[in-house]
Amino acid sequence: MIEGILLYLGLHGEWNVDAQGFKELVLDFFRKNNGAFARMKCRSQELFEVVLDNTAELKISFDEATSCWLEKPTGMTNVLVYLGYFLQGVNSRRITVEVSENKLSICVDKNELVPKVPYREMKSTHLIDKNFVMKTCRPGTKDACVMLLLEPDGFCCGKFSGRMCGVLLNKVLDGSLKATRIGSCKLDRKT
Repeated sequence: MIEGILLYLGLHGEWNVDAQGFKELVLDFFRKNNGAFARMKCRSQELFEVVLDNTAELKISFDEATSCWLEKPTGMTNVLVYLGYFLQGVNSRRITVEVSENKLSICVDKNELVPKVPYREMKSTHLIDKNFVMKTCRPGTKDACVMLLLEPDGFCCGKFSGRMCGVLLNKVLDGSLKATRIGSCKLDRKT
């Protein structure tokens, strides 16, 4: 079991919890269980889990060159895409990674107090209040959040927009952004 703050820099970048890498642990789980039946749970800001289950319809299909799939005769699911989007959304938060013979589980510390980004549906990003931005995202400072975007209608958060988050993480990897901090925020869908 590994516990600590997540630093996730994309599927091909680092996957660290308090500077301890866990990417190989996850990939080894799928390697060792290639061909096994399993079920997957993904709750966007809480839990990602794959559990071996002989009664499940889906079978793990792991290929080093392509990806990891859960397959059944009528279709398939790309597990690493779901995992990547989950890790993007919980980046910089306190998590627990558990890997056993029959289960991979990554869960968020529900008691951790983190800023809540107000959800407002607007295109693929989320408009956020300027006061929140100045206090939490801190634009123009050395500690600015890499996920902060300025759009014509106001400030937005790229952390919860899937592809945009991936683009921003790639920019962190290649060093093309001045900002380096990934905010520990979570999305507040109640607002």
